[in-house]
Amino acid sequence: MTTLSISAEGQAVALAASSLALGGRRPSVKPLSATEWHALSRQIHHADLRPRNLLQMGPKEMCERIDIGSDLADRLSMLLSRGGQLAVEVERLSSLGIWVLTRADDSYPATLRRRLGAQAPPVLFGAGRTDALSAPGLAVVGSRDVDDDGLEYAGVLGRLCAEQSLSIVSGGARGVDSAAMRGALDRGGIAVG
Repeated sequence: MTTLSISAEGQAVALAASSLALGGRRPSVKPLSATEWHALSRQIHHADLRPRNLLQMGPKEMCERIDIGSDLADRLSMLLSRGGQLAVEVERLSSLGIWVLTRADDSYPATLRRRLGAQAPPVLFGAGRTDALSAPGLAVVGSRDVDDDGLEYAGVLGRLCAEQSLSIVSGGARGVDSAAMRGALDRGGIAVG
């Protein structure tokens, strides 16, 4: 099991662009979407700053230094004020074997960032090896209601991929998805769901 501590850069991203530490009820402030975070990160970079610098700024300074509107600055200020709750939540997740990875982290999958661009999720959550996210793989998505021949085919496909050092990437739903993932794992391969 791999758990990672969250850097100051990662804290800023997680606070601004995830619902971590917002509590179970409907939040009063909505985290930034992937597209919103991407646009903001470009402005932060243009201002020769880093995401962690946001943690020490108030709304007025954000408006002046990053050149953002007051509505966004107020929203960011509220999101970034949850640092204590974030620390508690990251610790809780870590105790369950769940890691938090942000676009600010070196181990964030470069392929995901490159292919999805502005739509790449700012924050990823997972369990297991983070390097599995960067392994070459084959996406398998199929019917939930599949016959026995289809399930067997998906399992064989998963086993063959494992033998060729390809991970199976799937949503993990019952049927074809889980059969392919099980096939890969049965051969000691990697399944990313």
